Amino acid sequence: MTPTRLLSSLHGTREMLEAKRQIVMERFFPEKFWKYLECYVNDGEPDECLKEAGIPKGRLDSLVAENGDSLFIEEAKFVDSLRIWSSPVLMLNNRYILRSSDEIEKNLGITINEGSCK
Repeated sequence: MTPTRLLSSLHGTREMLEAKRQIVMERFFPEKFWKYLECYVNDGEPDECLKEAGIPKGRLDSLVAENGDSLFIEEAKFVDSLRIWSSPVLMLNNRYILRSSDEIEKNLGITINEGSCK
């Protein structure tokens, strides 16, 4: 599951792989995706979170190998069409785009501190 050389991520290979995993999970395991994401945000250990969410690692790895690049490109085109080029960005109900930590804090009461939500 090495990322394609033509695709890149600001924070490197690990971030690219995790982005592909999450895009694939959202598509193929939608009922388990949020359970995984909640664990990952709190724990940061993908393999443990896959177990907790009930997502078979071998199956996910195969799906990422088969679909990861194409789904990542599809997602990148969508994000680009919204003119989103930096983070943090939060999109709600396909309508509201919050582009800064201040907007997220003001509208949702979530404080972003040193790259993590509190």
